[in-house]
Amino acid sequence: KGAGLMPLSSRSGAAFTGAMTGGVGPCRLTGGRTARYVHLGFSQERTVSQGVSRIRILVADDHEMVREVFIITIEREPDMVVVGQAAHGEEALELARALRPDVVLMDVNMPGMNGIEATARILAEMPTVRVIGLSMYAHDDGGDAMRQAGAVAYINKDCRIEDLLAVLRRAARGP
Repeated sequence: KGAGLMPLSSRSGAAFTGAMTGGVGPCRLTGGRTARYVHLGFSQERTVSQGVSRIRILVADDHEMVREVFIITIEREPDMVVVGQAAHGEEALELARALRPDVVLMDVNMPGMNGIEATARILAEMPTVRVIGLSMYAHDDGGDAMRQAGAVAYINKDCRIEDLLAVLRRAARGP
C-alpha cells in the first residue's frame, strides 16, 4: 500500500484500497482492467468476483445527507454498487461520462443545471443509461418533465426502501 492509501471493506466482504482524493481517480481491477470508482469521497480499487454482475448506480442529489442515506441503503444490496455521487447536474453529467453507470438516481431540483436538463443531456450522449427521477414532493410537475427528458421512473424521496430498490432493479433490467 502506498502513501495516502488506506484499506477499506464493504459489508459484502469485497476488498478495497483507496486514496482520499475527493474526486474520480483511475483504479485497477482484477485482470488488469482499469475503471473509475467514487464512493463517499474516495477513489477506490475494487476486487471484483468473476461472473458477478452488479447494477452500477450514480446518485445525484444536492443534499449530502440524502445522498449518503441512498448510498448506504444501496450498498447493502449484494447486486448493487454505487459508482459515484454528484451534488449538481453538471457533476452528474461529468461523472456519467466518466463512470458509465447503468442507472442514475437523479434529484429534479438541484442548483445550476437541474436534474431535468442533466437527464436530457446524459441520455443524449449515453442512451443506454437509465435515469430515475427523485423529488421531495409527491405531486409536482417534475415527474412529467423528467419523463419527457427520458427518465424511466419518478419516485418520491419518502418512498419505502423496498420500493426504491425495486425501481432500481426494474430500471436496470430495461424495458
